[in-house]
Amino acid sequence: MDGLVVSGPKILSKKTQQAIVRIINEAGWKINKKKTEMNHVRHGAHHFTGLSVNGNGKIVLSQKMVAKWRGTIHRLAYSNDPKSFARVNGFMDYTKMVYGGENNIPSRITKPYYHFLELHVLKNPD
Repeated sequence: MDGLVVSGPKILSKKTQQAIVRIINEAGWKINKKKTEMNHVRHGAHHFTGLSVNGNGKIVLSQKMVAKWRGTIHRLAYSNDPKSFARVNGFMDYTKMVYGGENNIPSRITKPYYHFLELHVLKNPD
């Protein structure tokens, strides 16, 4: 396992934290102490697996992920890669899931996506 996030409506007690560690160890997994951290949303956005939890407790794509995919969508718009349409649509499906629908996706992503669609519909009218 590469990543595990435990969250809840309030701060986890030491007893609960110890129980989680015990369960993980009993399952045969090793915890990397260098990668382990305890955070509270009230201290600012927290990032995990390309996502962030903002101060309102809302899950969003991290700024780094948005910048990465914005550039990727732009590059794929001008590429001849036959898989580009599937890659971009896969990312957009994931993004819709994170933001709860297409209308909630930030314009930093939708603008290059709509440009991508314009170019690909012109190239491939079927």
